[in-house]
Parts: sequence; structure tokens; C-alpha cells
Amino acid sequence: MNARGLVVAQLLPALLLPGCATHEMVLSRTLTPALSSGEIDFPVTLFRARVHRGRLEVSGRVERSDGEYRTDFDTELQSTAALCAALAQSDLTFENDWDELELQLTNEYGTQTRWKNTLGYTKVSISREALLELRKRNAPASAYSQYWRLFAYKVGPPDYVPYEWSSVDSRTNSGQVGLGSSGWPRCR
Repeated sequence: MNARGLVVAQLLPALLLPGCATHEMVLSRTLTPALSSGEIDFPVTLFRARVHRGRLEVSGRVERSDGEYRTDFDTELQSTAALCAALAQSDLTFENDWDELELQLTNEYGTQTRWKNTLGYTKVSISREALLELRKRNAPASAYSQYWRLFAYKVGPPDYVPYEWSSVDSRTNSGQVGLGSSGWPRCR
């Protein structure tokens, strides 16, 4: 290898290193300790995190039993709020530069080998400033929903008709949503 090749080979890792902290392989492992928070009382699998275009993108999956399925969005939104609060309370979350958290959480109910899957999906966006404010106030997980933008999707028994709900537009594709006892949308 000539001298120029040697210099390039030595500089390449130094040039790539700053981007590594926000790469999915590195950041997912870095943020995993947040899952041990007292807020998280459910098993999160397939946990992923990365910083992309100024957003901290976090996704995860929760495996639940068939018996935990409900026709409202309470379970999905409570688990999303708990994960959001756990991330906000972790110092590791704020070590990288990002402006907005985009959190996607899928709750899968029962075995996924059936011909029809039962699942609930939530996607929330919340600003870094709002998370820092909630963290500073030591706000409970239930307070986070006041500061996020939400999209929720659910499909399951008895009819496997999909239901959607958004905090920006409370109308749904199917028109099947009302409010549950906790104030969250409920599928009818």
C-alpha cells in the first residue's frame, strides 16, 4: 500500500466515527437500558433506535396474549406513553442531537401464526423541548399524550376490521371510533 492509501485508510474510520453514535446498531444498544425503567412493565422486543434527518426514531414491539386484547386503544397508548416516559427519563436519550422523537410501537396479541393477525400500532411524534420539560417536571407517563401528535391503528376480533385514529384528525377511515373510559379512542 502506498503512502496515500495508508493515510486514507487511517483517516476513514475517523471520518466515519461521528456518525456511528446515531447509527441503528449503536444507538439501539445505547438506549436499551431505558427499557429497564419502572414505567415499563411489559416485554419490549425488536427495540430499534436511530437518529435520521433530525429525528430520533425509536421502534419496538410488545408481545401480548390473546386475553390482553381490548377493542379500545387504552393498552396501546398506555404502553406508548410508558416507553416515551422511560426514554425521556434516560440521560442516554439526549446524548445525540435531534429535534423530534418519533416513537413507533406495535402490540402483537397472541400467536402470529394465525391467518389473521391481531395487532395495535401507535406512532407518536413529540419535540425534544417537550420531552425535556416533561422530564424536568418528572411528569407521569399519562401526561405525555398532551404533547404528542398521534396516529393509532388497530385490527382484531371479532370482525378484523381495521380502525385508525389520529390526534390531528379525530375522524377515522371506518367511522368506528368513540372515546373509551380513559378518554382514549374506542373501537365499536
